[in-house]
Amino acid sequence: MSRKFSPAVLSAMIALTLSGAAFAERGDLEELRSYDANAWIVIKNDRLHQVTTYAKQEDNKRLRSFRQELTFEASIDATAKLLLDIANYPRWFHMNRESRMVKQISPTEFLYYQLFDTPPGQPPRDVVVRATIQPYSARTGALKLVLRAAPDALPPQPGVVRIPAWEMTATYTPLGNGMMKGVTEGYVDPGGNAPAWAVNYVQRAAPYRNALGIQRIVKYYESNDFQTPFKYKE
Repeated sequence: MSRKFSPAVLSAMIALTLSGAAFAERGDLEELRSYDANAWIVIKNDRLHQVTTYAKQEDNKRLRSFRQELTFEASIDATAKLLLDIANYPRWFHMNRESRMVKQISPTEFLYYQLFDTPPGQPPRDVVVRATIQPYSARTGALKLVLRAAPDALPPQPGVVRIPAWEMTATYTPLGNGMMKGVTEGYVDPGGNAPAWAVNYVQRAAPYRNALGIQRIVKYYESNDFQTPFKYKE
């Protein structure tokens, strides 16, 4: 049975919603102004899960860049399989509804596609990403993924906003004793008319939730038989 509200109650609810959004936007802008340009500011420091996230406001960008640091128990093989199992991203990637491989370019390069849910009032977003693998070796000591948006690689989808900027570098370094250190830095501009405060809110939440997702799911790849066609170690 639907619940009816009087005009006065509806007006009050709308006013609270609008004032809340305005307050969030003002607060976010004030926080942005308080940042020193090119300085990382800690957003969340979760010592229990060994996850720290940061934000940085750069002079030449309208939105924040982000940094994610996490430590977790995993082998280089399990970590690489998780990162390269694109179709499984919705199990751990924040607000990711669909993910699929588009094209393998070489043993260390490929295109993939992701479709994202968005906060209420915003159309869904999608992105086409060109990924380059820098394989782990004894010399490099780390596995690295470099991700860049390739918005023109696929036709646009009706009712979906294509993300124009997706710049990330993810580095995973074995620490010994079965532990792994992950550091990801990046910048995402979702395009469209999303207000900056809403975008920054998502960008604050996503790195932390993705880190927890990685820690939760990576254990699955220690024992499963997933095989990747890509070269991730030498």
